[in-house]
Parts: sequence; structure tokens; C-alpha cells
Amino acid sequence: MYSITSIISITLGLTVILTLSNWIFIEKSFDKFHKNQQDIYRVVINGKAGDLTIKSARTGAPLAKSLENNFPEVKAATRILKIGSVEVTNEDKNALYLKAFGVDTSFFSIFDVSFIKGYNKENLSNPNEVILTDKAANRLFGSNNVAGNKLDFFIDGNKHTFTIKSVVNNFPKESHFHFDILFSMNTLRWTDNEQWLSTDFYTYLLLQKNIDIENLQKKINEYTLNYIAPIVKDFNNASLTNSENYFRHDLQKLTDIHLHSNFNDELEQNGDVIYIKLFVSVLVLILIITSSIFITLTKIRINKSHKEIYVRKVSGARNDSLFYKFLSEIIIITVISVFISFILLETLVPLILKIENFRFTDNFNNYIILLVVSLMIAFTVAMVSIPSTIKQSLSSLINRNHNISKKNSFNALMVIQLVISVIVIFSTLIINRQLRYMENDELGITKENIINVKGIDKLGNSLESFKNSLLNNPEIEQVSYSYTIPGEQFPEIACKKITKGSKESFVMAFCPCDISFKDVFQLEILQGRFFSNDYSNDNKIVINESAAKILRYNNVLNNSIEFGGKTFKIIGVVKNFHFDSKQKEIKPMAFVTMPTVYTHWIPNYLSIKTGNNNSVSTVGFLEKQWKKFTSDNYLKYTFFENSYNSLYSKETYARRILIILSVIAMVIITLGLVSISIENIQQRTKEIGIRKVNGATVSNVVKMLNQKYFLMLLLSLFIAFPVAYYVIDNWLQSFAYRINIGVGIFFITSVLLILVTILSINIQVYRAAIQNPVMTLKDE
Repeated sequence: MYSITSIISITLGLTVILTLSNWIFIEKSFDKFHKNQQDIYRVVINGKAGDLTIKSARTGAPLAKSLENNFPEVKAATRILKIGSVEVTNEDKNALYLKAFGVDTSFFSIFDVSFIKGYNKENLSNPNEVILTDKAANRLFGSNNVAGNKLDFFIDGNKHTFTIKSVVNNFPKESHFHFDILFSMNTLRWTDNEQWLSTDFYTYLLLQKNIDIENLQKKINEYTLNYIAPIVKDFNNASLTNSENYFRHDLQKLTDIHLHSNFNDELEQNGDVIYIKLFVSVLVLILIITSSIFITLTKIRINKSHKEIYVRKVSGARNDSLFYKFLSEIIIITVISVFISFILLETLVPLILKIENFRFTDNFNNYIILLVVSLMIAFTVAMVSIPSTIKQSLSSLINRNHNISKKNSFNALMVIQLVISVIVIFSTLIINRQLRYMENDELGITKENIINVKGIDKLGNSLESFKNSLLNNPEIEQVSYSYTIPGEQFPEIACKKITKGSKESFVMAFCPCDISFKDVFQLEILQGRFFSNDYSNDNKIVINESAAKILRYNNVLNNSIEFGGKTFKIIGVVKNFHFDSKQKEIKPMAFVTMPTVYTHWIPNYLSIKTGNNNSVSTVGFLEKQWKKFTSDNYLKYTFFENSYNSLYSKETYARRILIILSVIAMVIITLGLVSISIENIQQRTKEIGIRKVNGATVSNVVKMLNQKYFLMLLLSLFIAFPVAYYVIDNWLQSFAYRINIGVGIFFITSVLLILVTILSINIQVYRAAIQNPVMTLKDE
């Protein structure tokens, strides 16, 4: 039993440790494939001027060129313009949705791009040039030998024809951004402007070696303030020399972006160092559990061998030879466990890789590295803890005066395992509840039975006719078109609150849409009304609760907001809803009808609310109508529930993994508790026999044995709850919307711990209680 239990517990522990170590290693390796990774920085904005607050990963157009031209510390600077998913058509009219970025030619001086076809130092220096990734080229053309071919796609409602100049390898998964197409930035004339606060671009710098970053950042802000301060003063009547106001261009190291960046408008959804800390904590707990059980089982094994030890000592064996005998058994068990763990990892890797966004390497060398590290940990535990345990146990066995010390050591090990059990159960319950709250709690909108269609610019003037044709289907309840939808990026615009004698500035997210948007997503109107065909919607605006709170009007309705050079009258207030992740507070936002101030605010999405779950027939009808109104045979649609839930993908995967790891941890702990209880009960076999001879019943014996375990349970709860509460409460502070840690969680944790203990221990207790005392005393 000792060997099997040891192998099972160590195998499970090592498998978890190796898996978590490799996952953490992957998460921390993002963007390190660039040779100049240590010298590449992204410029971000942190600012506040009055009520205007900016925290953005995007900067103004002139920043990159200005820094490169005026600071010798800056070796190169480049910009990225995120266009997003666009429908790309080749010369054979084959169409595909691809992820497109606009870049300056200096992009290739900063980032390591691996060219397959058509390498040229002047890539993308001319307008209407593109570079495709290998995967995109093969999907669109069936080959990567496509240099010189033409393709078309729309940007801001305008069709552009591009010439393919090169084909490159895709960036690895361990990059904070990915693309299918790079096009020359100078294709769009408006990108060459002097608008410092028109933040559309991601700016990256390649710095000289050994630069003082803090000093450079200070110099950059002194320089850019000369351009920013007058604009802020004119716009918001706020002085940046005021101690309460500031505007900074901060430098963010490339390799810090994935885990440490949570700015607005990130290029992609980043990871979060919170989950690294969480899984490191789990890893440490698993390591402690595995090590303590390893020690416990070793002590049990030695105690079981007392007759063998006496015989060997009588035969002249030295303590050293006995020590090495047991140490060799430990090494053999460790090696077997590592081997089985390695097999489990190899067989589980394909399953893990199927879980989207859970990045697990298939590089054999990583397994070797982690295997060596794990063996080093195992041998360190063995060399530090096991020898003293063996020598102490041998000495106590030989001197026959060991019962008290043995009981105390086993009691201490049991308390340690119970404390870890409390921490694991309590943490799992809280984290699981918080992550479920993030995914499923009230959003303020409906996400069920909504189909989103993208690329509706192809409908042109037929958009309203297409919408009406869909409404003729009894399965479709409502249809709306909009510039964006919840879960996608909302444009943020600086606005002015109009009051008597002054104008106060603030920033709002905007959702340009039609009159049906409210009905499709079931927004709740708190004041006033939404847009309607019964009234004129020109220069009208509907805001959310957060915007109304910032405006601080006594009566928000019929007051006005100014943006884009026009004045808009507030006609309604909608209840706050989460149009972004719940990790972020709900920002002020507004609805306007299209067309409005900005010509590029055109319909991008068609949202169809269906009355049932018969999505197959509804999609079939949509495809049929799409072909009727366009020459395109490809309808790009998504189910809103799925796309919105992707906001919480990392939370979903973290919750799954945590539950699995917690179950494994509890299995290991249970094995340890069972082993300790068996040893403790065996030490009290004679006492149980005597009590039964003296008239004790089975229930008396069970009660007597459980009293000690109950006291250890109370001690474990007393030690573990403050530690677990402190750690979890700090973790919850990172969420804008979080659950409360109520008394119920402590109660449930206690109940679960009692159940685990009862199942682990009381089977052995009951078996000991019903034993025939005659046989027990005879054995003694």
C-alpha cells in the first residue's frame, strides 16, 4: 500500500507541477522571440484634465516621427493602425475575412518578421502595398507564391486595391498581437496628420542600448507637453501645470504588455499576472502537499519495518546502511512517479491543446527542462527532510521509546494537510463564484438568440430593404444595424457638457445605431425615450447612467452635449450595461443615429433577434436572403452569446483549470489523511481492544477516536481561514465588480472539510472499532 499510495500521490503532484510550470513559462515568454525585446517599448497615455480621463494604449499620429527625429535615444519608431477583420477579395473573387493592420515601413526595423517570399528593405514604403502571412496566402490563393497579385478590401467604407509585395511567417502564439495582412500606412492620407490627441495609433520605439528609461520618459513628457498643453487648455480650459491635472506618455516594455497591461483599446486581449500568481500559489500548495505526504508515507514505511530493522541491527547493520536502504526506495519511487507523470503529460498534451487559449508547448526540450527542475525539487525535499526523519525514526524504534514523538509528528502532518485543505476549498469556492459572476451575472442586456452579421457595407443602399425582408420571417423578432456591438471596441470621443457660461469636457464611448438597437438587445429605458420613427432623431442623443452621473444635471433630459462641432439634445437615459469586460467599470457611453458627425461611422453589424433556438433554419434563411441582395455567396455571421462570452475566455479557462487542480489536490490530501489515520489507529489498536474488553461499544470507540480529529479540524480552521481570507480578498480587489465574501462561504468550507475528513478517516475508524478485541490483543 505504501508504494502504490506514494506513487499515485507523487505522480499526481508532479503532473500538476509540470503542467503549471510549463503554462507559466509560456505566459511569461510572450514577445521574447524578437531579438531586440529588451529595447522595444510601447508608448501609452495616462492623463487627467478636469473630468477628462485618458488611459489608452493608443497615441496621436505625430508622436512616433517626433520622437525618432528629436531624441537620439530612439533608434527607430513605428505606428500600427488597427483596422480589424476585413473582407478581402482576390482577383478570382474569392473572399475571406482577415485581420488587417496598417504599419509604417519602420515596422520591420523594430519587430522580427520572417519573410518567405519577396523580402525587401523598402517593404510597404509605397501606398496600396500589402504583406500577407503564409496562412492567409494559402487560404486565399492556395499558395504562398503570390507576390504581385492584387486584392481588394474596404477601409472606412472606401474600397482599396492593393498589390501583394511579400509573404511572411505568422507571428507565434506568444505575441501580444497577430495579423493576417499588413498594408502600407500611407495608403490612408489622413494618417499623416498633426493631431496629438486624435489617438488612433499604437506607437512602438526601439531604443539604444542601456538607456535610462525614467530619464528618457521625463524628457519625452517635457517635450510633448509643449504640444498637448495648449490643446487641453483650449478644449477643456484646464491647465496641465495644476497638480490635479496631468498628461503623460509612459513607456511600457514590450515583454510586460501581455501580463501587466490593461489599458483601453489593447491590440488583443492580454493575459493577466493575477492568474500567474494564482497558479503559482496552487503550484506551491501542491508542492507542499506532495512533499508532506511523501514524508508521511516514508515515516509510515519505516515504522512498518521495525522487525526488519531489529534483525538487521542484530546482524551488525550500521545506521548508514539502513538510511541508504530507505533512501534508495524513495529514489526508485520518485523515478517511477516521474516516468508515469511524463507519460501522462505526453498523452494529455493533445487534449490540453484543444482548449482554446490554453497555450501548452509541444517542444520536447521544455519537458526535459521541467523534468530536471522537478527532479531537483524532489531530491532537495528528500535530502533535507527525509534523512532526519529516517534517523529519528530509527533511533526511536531502537530505543523503544517513540510513541509520544510519533504521535506528535503525525498530528502535525495531519494539521498541515487539513490547513491546506481549508485554503484549497475556500479559495476554489470564492474564485469559482467570482469567475462565474464575471461570465453569467446580470449584464443589463440580453445575449441569447441574437445573430450578428458583419460586412453589411456590401448591401449599400439596399440595407433597409434587406432588413425589412428579414422581418417578414416569423422566426425573426427584430433587426438592427449599428457601427459596433457590445463586446467589440466602441469609439471614444471627447465631448463638452454645455452649461451657462462654460463648457466642461469629458470622454464618452459611442454606439452609432438605428432605432431598433434597444429592442434587439433589450436595453432598459430609465428616463425619456430611445430613438423612434415617430420623432425627428437628428441631433438627438441617448446616454447611459454613468454619463448622466458625470453630467450632474438636475434634469438631464433636454440638456445638451457638444461633440464633433455639433450640439446634441439628450432625449433619454438607459440603464447601465456591460459593453466591455466586468473587470472594467462601466464607462459613460451614448447612442446616436447614423449618419451623424463622422462619415466613417457607417453600419458594420446587423443584429438579428430570433424568437427561438432554431438557429439552423434562421441561418439558412439569412444566407438565402444575403445571396438575393448581394453578389456575395459568403455570409459572415456569429452568435452574439458566443462572441460576448469570449470577453471572459481567460476567466473561463482559469475556472476550469482551477477546479481540476483543486480536485487533484484534494485527492492527494485524501490519500495523505487516509495514510495518517491508518497509522494513528494502528498505534492505538491495543488501547481500543482494552476499552472494548472493559465494555466500550462501537459508538463509544468511534466517538473517542473522532474527538482528536475534531480538535485538529478546529485548529486547522482557526489557522487557515485568516490566511485564505487575506489572500482571496486581495485577489478580489483587482475586479471592478466583485462578489462579497459572506459567512456562508466559511460555513460551506467547514462542512466540506468535515465531509472530506469523515470520508477519509472514519472508514478506518469504524473498521478499527468493530474489530474483535481478542484478536487485537493477541496481535499485540
